[in-house]
Amino acid sequence: MNYFFGVAQSVLPDGRSLGIVMNDGIGNIRDGVSKVSSEDFLTLDGKAYKMHVTELTETDANDLLSQKHLKTVGDSEASCDLLYTPKFKKIA
Repeated sequence: MNYFFGVAQSVLPDGRSLGIVMNDGIGNIRDGVSKVSSEDFLTLDGKAYKMHVTELTETDANDLLSQKHLKTVGDSEASCDLLYTPKFKKIA
């Protein structure tokens, strides 16, 4: 399992600021299913919203340029589902 940390920031068309922080590969597993700690959150117009734990799904864990899917799991008012596809050409 790799550790990933992703940050995205933008200004929305209505002028509000948006920031998202998601990571996977950190935290403890208490019951074999759920992680008990995370640093996942988003900010909207200066207000922070805690998100549930993020899970990372990779098409190839040994390939840093493979597609990554970051998705919060569990019930939360603030959740996120991001698909990251690198645009760089792979050089053998």
